[in-house]
Amino acid sequence: MHWNARTQYACLAAVELARHYQGGAPVQIKNIADRLAIPSRFLVQILLQLKATGWVTSTRGASGGYHLAHQPSKISVWDIIQAVDSNPDTPFDAAGSSERHVLHRLLNQAQAAFQEVLKKTTLSELTERVDQQRDPMYFI
Repeated sequence: MHWNARTQYACLAAVELARHYQGGAPVQIKNIADRLAIPSRFLVQILLQLKATGWVTSTRGASGGYHLAHQPSKISVWDIIQAVDSNPDTPFDAAGSSERHVLHRLLNQAQAAFQEVLKKTTLSELTERVDQQRDPMYFI
């Protein structure tokens, strides 16, 4: 799994768009970039990739910006990762010794489990987690 800056920024931007989904108004790149400390030029490229794959749409004009093309509960983190990372699997050379073969199988199992978690986790769930972290409940 390549968890590079592009992947991280794409997930962060998608969660930000999910937070604003109910309002219906597009979110401007500048607002996303400022709030999440993502370089604007890099964010533009990422959002264009997400747009090309159909996960976000854009509106032109002074009050334009980006918004999710689908409900946050219908978009998984894995969907976003696949949209911006052409090869989300980490390559590993299994040729050679039996130790390499065993390690290769283990890494394949770990990769499958990792992907399963990302496929099950939606943007809606992530926004709920963010909201819970912002507004912790205190019990006495």
